Amino acid sequence: MRQTNLIQVSLVLTLLITHFSLNAQKVNSNAIHITKKEQSGINPGQLMFNGVVIPEEVKTRSWFIPPLFDLFQYNTIEGFVFNPRISLTQQLSDEKFIAFKPNLRYGFGSEKLLGKVSAIYYYNPLQFESLTINGGNFVEQFDENSTLTPFANSYSTLLSDRNFLKIFESTFLEVSHSFSPLKNIQLSNRVFWGSRNPLRNLEKLDSTKEGYTSNIPLNNELGMVEFDSHKVFYQETEIRWQLGLSYEYRRGAFKSTSQYPAIILNYKSSHDGVFNSSLSYQRISLELEGKINLKTWGIGQFRFEGGDFLSADSLSLIDLTHFQGNRVAYTAYEPGTFQLLDYYSFSTPEGFFRGHYLHKFDQLTHRRGINPFQPFIDVNFLRTSDVSYFELGLGLQGMARPWRIGLYNSWIDGRHDRIEIRFGFIISEL
Repeated sequence: MRQTNLIQVSLVLTLLITHFSLNAQKVNSNAIHITKKEQSGINPGQLMFNGVVIPEEVKTRSWFIPPLFDLFQYNTIEGFVFNPRISLTQQLSDEKFIAFKPNLRYGFGSEKLLGKVSAIYYYNPLQFESLTINGGNFVEQFDENSTLTPFANSYSTLLSDRNFLKIFESTFLEVSHSFSPLKNIQLSNRVFWGSRNPLRNLEKLDSTKEGYTSNIPLNNELGMVEFDSHKVFYQETEIRWQLGLSYEYRRGAFKSTSQYPAIILNYKSSHDGVFNSSLSYQRISLELEGKINLKTWGIGQFRFEGGDFLSADSLSLIDLTHFQGNRVAYTAYEPGTFQLLDYYSFSTPEGFFRGHYLHKFDQLTHRRGINPFQPFIDVNFLRTSDVSYFELGLGLQGMARPWRIGLYNSWIDGRHDRIEIRFGFIISEL
């Protein structure tokens, strides 16, 4: 067992050293403009961590190859995982295009093969008007918006026995439609049917080594409760209002190009008995997000959201409101997320208010041959019926895009909780 642990530690350390060495050689691996080297897919930094976009010579079709550490993973539920996926984007006439994304997954410990596929038709990309069909039999995180990356969870599990990935098995079908009925308004609708089944750690892991964290999330309000197998059908509607609303497509994702704040109203409901659903609840939330340009004083990014369950007759831990926490030092950073918050401890079936403000100051140096340093202050706040949470981070970014490093402090109900360093890459900006 000791020899196995040493091998695991050596493997993870080697991967980390290789990763930082590769990114030191090419710091602009996340650039929007595709270079010849990126087109050939031979950039090792992108291949290992960011993924590679490979356009064909006809310029109407492109392939996205996911990063190496998304292909090979490790967790305590499936063991070592082989997770091949790919994305094919085909441009059609009049700026329309379609994306096809198949994904297989095999766990060598669970000895189970899973798969899903999605097809997305973008018929007016500038307004993000699209139709999506997604379905299959796969594993999903309890928080579908979690920023926990496969690489971060793999090294955390191998090095410290802390498997932060909390997953369940889902057989599902989902259809969503997004369009712009009026100027500056985006309307999105989603209907989802799924059969959910709980998963547990591999028996051979629990029998050979104590200390691995359970796959059952720990919640302050509900405790450690394993949900029963059930079926769910829900519909979700989101209305986004933003002056100058328009989008651009970057590396497989749409980003708003408007300089004005956006107001987002979200409503989600499930009704008992509809398509054999055993859940019944209604949830509503209102969100404000945007940027503040203070010129020589830098740029601020903010996100404020409040919401509550109008009814919660029957819901599982999966359907609570989650808050995108983080418990690993190496992380994928996204504005509007927490850096020290437990992943599921503060998830709630009741009302909440959250606030996020990231301020990026002017770059400190422009000396030749030296990348400019950009200091930042990151403030995050959460209030539920059960707890008040606050965190403050100070750090630098811009040294080697898209990398950042910060020192964070957190307080729970006014009492200091922890202080930790966070470093990683920026996956998106408001």
